[in-house]
Amino acid sequence: MDSKEKSRSVFSKRLSLLRRTSGMTQKQVAQSLSIDRSTYAYYENDKTKPDYGTLVRIARIFQVSCDYLLGLTDSDHPAAP
Repeated sequence: MDSKEKSRSVFSKRLSLLRRTSGMTQKQVAQSLSIDRSTYAYYENDKTKPDYGTLVRIARIFQVSCDYLLGLTDSDHPAAP
């Protein structure tokens, strides 16, 4: 793992992993979120963070909790209501 990979946040690492695991491209995820691909790429590269509403939409796309995306839990399954 290079120094750039080590310095990335849990959020950006998990976002990239979830996208690759789902077989989606950055462009496909960005289109689902109605944002530019470059904006989404910045999330994965830890350059910027999404606003709350976008974070929730990302969690829904990948069917995980916001807590998982943010590194607050290691369980990728949303808690039952």
